[in-house]
Amino acid sequence: MITLSTKRSLRQSISQNNDTMVASFQSNRVPWTLYAPIETTENEISLNGQATLNTRRGRAQIGCVLTEDGMKTYNTSSQQTAQYCIAEHPYYNLERGMQGQTQSRAVLVPREIADSTLVRLYLMNGHGIDYAEPVQEGSNGYVKMWEVNLDESS
Repeated sequence: MITLSTKRSLRQSISQNNDTMVASFQSNRVPWTLYAPIETTENEISLNGQATLNTRRGRAQIGCVLTEDGMKTYNTSSQQTAQYCIAEHPYYNLERGMQGQTQSRAVLVPREIADSTLVRLYLMNGHGIDYAEPVQEGSNGYVKMWEVNLDESS
């Protein structure tokens, strides 16, 4: 997984492209820039649509977004499709970035592990994992604790 961050606060990293708001994220490890469409309402902000990843090798489309409600897939019109999904960082998320003067982060998840238990628990808030319940007093957003009920997993 690769974490990308806004350069400054999220508000300073948003641009308008026609009718679409786009947030830009950059990696500190590799020379990649991610442009992700976002949607804002009165109550929330979320990733909304097919993102574009710029690398030294060129530009590729990200065809899926991981959310608390599951995986949203998009038809990529480009032949260059990156084998990643994008997810919000659970702690440095878009809402936190919009509320304060702080960075937001996005996580690029390789498609081959997008359905893994770790990804579902940490980045998708347990979506589809019926045998684990979040332990609120043991979680702070950055660290998440789960109680596993093995009786329900069989």
